[in-house]
Amino acid sequence: MTLTKGDPKKLWISYFFPYIGYYQLLNMVDKYLVFDDGLYAKNKWAYRNRILINGAPGYFRTTLLKANPAQKFNEIRISNDIKEKNRKIRTLDLAYRKAPHYSEVMPMLEQFLMADYDNLSEYNVASNRLVCDYLDIKTEVFLSSELDTDKTLKKQYSIFNECRVLGGNEYINSIGGMELYDFEEFRENGIELAFLKTVDITYSQFSGEFVPDLSIIDVMMFNSVPEIQDMLNRYTLIKS
Repeated sequence: MTLTKGDPKKLWISYFFPYIGYYQLLNMVDKYLVFDDGLYAKNKWAYRNRILINGAPGYFRTTLLKANPAQKFNEIRISNDIKEKNRKIRTLDLAYRKAPHYSEVMPMLEQFLMADYDNLSEYNVASNRLVCDYLDIKTEVFLSSELDTDKTLKKQYSIFNECRVLGGNEYINSIGGMELYDFEEFRENGIELAFLKTVDITYSQFSGEFVPDLSIIDVMMFNSVPEIQDMLNRYTLIKS
């Protein structure tokens, strides 16, 4: 969920090294708002994603400590156990050591994975900032817990409120949200609604059949920064 270039953006949560479509949304805007004080509610993509393991998609994840749906994202503690960190690094090393851009990407990921983080939201925001720095995405990131907005509003009413607070007049969601929001209702509240649809993106992955929609880690391992920056613009916008 995002606003167009020149306006702030809203995503409900920060995901764990998400697919490239997330960064297409992020790259469109100047300000980016993470809903870090929303309820966790067992969102599996917040703590795991898929990478290429032996030619097939496999999960790469972080370990949560006693997470439950009633907690907020910035209250979910994650493991900082050294064995856990080494396991993640070993998983990536085995999966991608022969990838063409391993030597540029792996040291950056290893340094990040060895650091300590207090909670899931902090961890994911830091990982996404890492990717943004690598891809030269300049978007400024804000946390909803730090904004003076009405926290009692639900669904699109929360979006209307935050758009007004941040000065946005156009809201863009991923294509999967088309059934959730009404164009006319947004327009009546002074906000234009649109949906981003990622154009099919393919690239060479070792010698097997291409596996789509993997973590941005996979994209970075097989593509140069200029190639990925070109991919960030491969989308269409659907408006009413």
